[in-house]
Amino acid sequence: MYKPVKKNSLITAVVANSKGEIFELEGYGAVGMAGSALTPLTTEDTINMPFGSELMFLPDRKPILFNAVSDRIETLIENPFVSGEKIFPVAAFNSPGYVTSYISAYEEEKDAGYLPLFSYGAAGWQNGKFRSTAILVDAEKPGFATYEARRCSRRGLQVKKENAF
Repeated sequence: MYKPVKKNSLITAVVANSKGEIFELEGYGAVGMAGSALTPLTTEDTINMPFGSELMFLPDRKPILFNAVSDRIETLIENPFVSGEKIFPVAAFNSPGYVTSYISAYEEEKDAGYLPLFSYGAAGWQNGKFRSTAILVDAEKPGFATYEARRCSRRGLQVKKENAF
């Protein structure tokens, strides 16, 4: 079961083909997973994808999406608009300082390979921009690296400016 959705605030699903090309899937909403709970994603659940974040497709998996016409969550095996084209889920690897509130919703195929230990955040598309289920938890402070370099040098540590973070 999932929360009721206002269709005008749904985020459009993004998927990838076998070449890794990522595209939006009109008529389908992005879905996020939190444990076993599936949630159609809205503008309230997402932000514009943070600068420096990356998108990746997840091989050996089938995307779980929200069908806006039938008002149901479905697992897709192929592109509903291109017969025979296999599609894969897409996930966001968000920039440092962000945590993920929902992971990309997918179903593993039999004998699916392991994924590397990354954060596979749910992602979608709206108004010409990718959106992700990221929450900012640690904003970079302006001048922080310079401050840290001065603070460390006063304590007798040798810090070169180019090595300061």
